[in-house]
Amino acid sequence: MKKSIAAAAMLAAVTGTIFAYEGEIKEITAQINEQINVYIDGEQAGEEYTPIIYEGRAYMPIRAVSDKLGINIYWNEEQKSIELGAKKDATPIKASDYEDRFYSEFTSDKELLTLNGESSDNGIIFRRDYGDFGDYEGGYVNYAAIVKPGGVYTKFGGTIRMENNTNAEKVLFKFYENYVEDRLIKEIEVKRGEDVQFEIDISGVDKLFIYQRSEDRLEKFSDPVKMVIAEPYFK
Repeated sequence: MKKSIAAAAMLAAVTGTIFAYEGEIKEITAQINEQINVYIDGEQAGEEYTPIIYEGRAYMPIRAVSDKLGINIYWNEEQKSIELGAKKDATPIKASDYEDRFYSEFTSDKELLTLNGESSDNGIIFRRDYGDFGDYEGGYVNYAAIVKPGGVYTKFGGTIRMENNTNAEKVLFKFYENYVEDRLIKEIEVKRGEDVQFEIDISGVDKLFIYQRSEDRLEKFSDPVKMVIAEPYFK
């Protein structure tokens, strides 16, 4: 169930647990009012949602509410902050977040990642001579990769770049929550020599399947020389 962050904020103003810097804990006196009924999406919530009353306002445990609404919540230890929904700062994807599918590779080699005069510190390369199948002589190929947000991020982004030196005028990248079940999240069109910055919603997604298929190119079944998702990140 995907809801807006605003909805969570209205239902859960503050956390029932105190996260504070050393020396900044403030004691308060509050009451528990078990006569207040809480409904979420029309259904009565359990005892764990019982609010406390402080200075005339009702406060609920933010973890329980965010879990019920399907909104991710994080405790940022470094900044001592609670983050709802998308993380405030982007987290660059690491090699351990990547899984090869076919004809793709995660790399930090800037020379390999350079396309059309632009480079990046890391990225996913889609190229015919990368991947599980080795040298393929059967004709035009499909490209694919998997990234693994593990269900703890809400956004996946980066910059898709396609090399100028290709007989494909444009391609269509498809992002799936489940490729076998055709659970498509987003399609992104990229033209020859173009940079396309993107950020897509991946709330609750464990694995994200990225496909670029030969039938989704113009001309159809043309074969791009090299494509890159530069500086991929989670939020």
